[in-house]
Amino acid sequence: MTALLKTHALSRSSSARNRVAAINCPSLDQRGEVRDVDDGFCDAGAFESEFEPETSFFVVPLPSGKTVMFGNNKAI
Repeated sequence: MTALLKTHALSRSSSARNRVAAINCPSLDQRGEVRDVDDGFCDAGAFESEFEPETSFFVVPLPSGKTVMFGNNKAI
C-alpha cells in the first residue's frame, strides 16, 4: 500500500530551484519522479520542478542599422 504524500510545487522564481549539488540529490523526489540533475544541481525539498528553460528574447536596433539580440539577460 502506497501512502499519499502532500508536496508543494516550486514557483519558477523559487530560491529552492537548482539549490542542491547533484552529488547530494536522491535520484527520485518524494513523488517518485526522477530528479533532473543534468545541470549539476537538483531542487531542494520533496518536489523536483519541471520548468522548461526561458526562451524569450528581444532585438534592439542600433543607430548603425545593425541589431543586437538579447536572451536570458545577455547579448546573443
